[in-house]
Amino acid sequence: MKLLELLKQSKISSELIFLNFSKSFDGAEISDITIDSRKISKNSAFFALNGAKHNGAEFAFDAAKNGAKAVFISGDEKFSSDEFIKLFPDTILVLTPSQEFSFTLLVDLL
Repeated sequence: MKLLELLKQSKISSELIFLNFSKSFDGAEISDITIDSRKISKNSAFFALNGAKHNGAEFAFDAAKNGAKAVFISGDEKFSSDEFIKLFPDTILVLTPSQEFSFTLLVDLL
């Protein structure tokens, strides 16, 4: 499914900040959604959620390196978005207002 179509189905997608989203990404095809950077396949959407042991933001670079088309990360995380965009210009970086927002959006999309 196209990323924009997927997000239009969400009730809360209007609060997202697309840092490097351009016209060329309008038709970005998303094959699946995951919270595990080890399970990324080409064109996955990765949600960097915090777990009991790990902060998902620690794996955002791995997710992009493994082929994620979009990485969703909480805007309140300490994260080098400039470096990410520089290293992975073909991966859409999406900031969400908070960790709770990221989780709600993920549940809404599933």
